Amino acid sequence: MDDLRSPDEVAPLLKISHSNIIWSANGVLNGNSITGVISNSSIAGTVGAAVIFKAPAKAPQQNPVAVTAEVDTRFKYHGKTFDKTTLIGNITIAADRYLLEIREEQNFIQKGIWVVDSVSMVVDLIDDKVLVSDIRNFDPTVGSVTSWTSDGCTFTYLSQPIGDINITSVTGEITTGPDKRTLLLNYTHSGTVSIGYRSACPIASGLLVVDTNGEPIQGNPQQNVFDLSQDVSHDDNLYLADYKTYAKLSVIK
Repeated sequence: MDDLRSPDEVAPLLKISHSNIIWSANGVLNGNSITGVISNSSIAGTVGAAVIFKAPAKAPQQNPVAVTAEVDTRFKYHGKTFDKTTLIGNITIAADRYLLEIREEQNFIQKGIWVVDSVSMVVDLIDDKVLVSDIRNFDPTVGSVTSWTSDGCTFTYLSQPIGDINITSVTGEITTGPDKRTLLLNYTHSGTVSIGYRSACPIASGLLVVDTNGEPIQGNPQQNVFDLSQDVSHDDNLYLADYKTYAKLSVIK
C-alpha cells in the first residue's frame, strides 16, 4: 500500500465463481473420523463453496490438520496459466483438557466432627496419553464442631496439614468401547495420616492431656473411573454414611 493510512482493503488477486471444489483433510477426501470430517454447510447458496469441519475426537498424529479446497478453474497469474488452485487452512486440534476435583468428608469417630480434605488437578488427554499437571492438595478443614466429651474426658480435633488424600502423582489409561471412552486414574499418595486428636481426662492429680497424632494410612481414593462422553463425569465413592468421597471431572472449555 502506498499510503499506510488508507482504509482500503487489498484488491483480490482473482475473482472466480466456484465450480468444482474438492475438499480434503490431511489428504483424505472429505476427511474421516481420524482427521476430522468435512460436510456441506447450511448457508444458502454456498453448496460446495462453504463447508463445516468437525474436529476428530482426539488430536491426530498429523497435527495441525491441513484442510484443503482444490478449486477447478482456469486463470492466469503473473503471465502463467493455471487449470486449478489449492487453498489450504491449517487447523490445530487441541488436546482434551479437564479439571479434576476430589473431596473427602469424614465424620471423625462418628462424633459429628466433619473433616473435609480435597485436591484438584488438570488432566490432558493427548493421543490416548494421560498427562496430569497442576496438582493442588488443600489442607484439611473442620466444621463448626471440633470436640466432644465422653466419660468425663474431652477430645479435640488436632489441625494437620496432611489428611487422607495428598496425591503426589497420577497415572492413567483410556479405554475405548463401542459406545464410550473411559478414563481410569490411579493415584499415588504421600505422607497421608489418620485424624489426630487431643484427649484431656481428669485424674487424681489434676488433668491428663495427651496428643494422639495421626497414624500413617494408605490414602484415599486409590483410583477413579470417568465416562469421557460427558462434559461432566462423576465417580462418587460413598463407602459409609460417615465416610464419603466425591470426584468430579469437568471439561475445560
